[in-house]
Amino acid sequence: TMCSQTLRIAIEAGLDEFDGKLKFCDEEGMQNFLDIPSVLSAFRQDPIMGVLRNTWERHKDTSQIIADCGVRVQFSVIEMHRRDSKFLKCSNCEKNLPKKKERLLCSSCRLVIYCSSRCQKKHWKKEHKLKCKQATVSTIE
Repeated sequence: TMCSQTLRIAIEAGLDEFDGKLKFCDEEGMQNFLDIPSVLSAFRQDPIMGVLRNTWERHKDTSQIIADCGVRVQFSVIEMHRRDSKFLKCSNCEKNLPKKKERLLCSSCRLVIYCSSRCQKKHWKKEHKLKCKQATVSTIE
């Protein structure tokens, strides 16, 4: 896929907040979706989409074409994720994740996802405890 696991997880969590009612043709709804702090932060931090998002933010007021194209590309990434969400991997063991209702998302940063509570606890102790605090702070900023 085109975007990082962190961005895909943020999109997944955002879609859960919108309860599946988000439509690609609904520009206002999609813009509200892009303004969710965890989604916005993940877009900005993604190696590929971050460059696009930052360029779009700098130039969206100078050209309507750039504004429209930038929003459309971000919407396309979200739609692509909807189709490819079955390819998410556990942030700890990297196994393909089970059915959606069995996935566990970090409740604080919402940027990592797990296949089980066991993996969540292992990853928390191993590394996520430090990264989560940093991610939460950067999402708020």
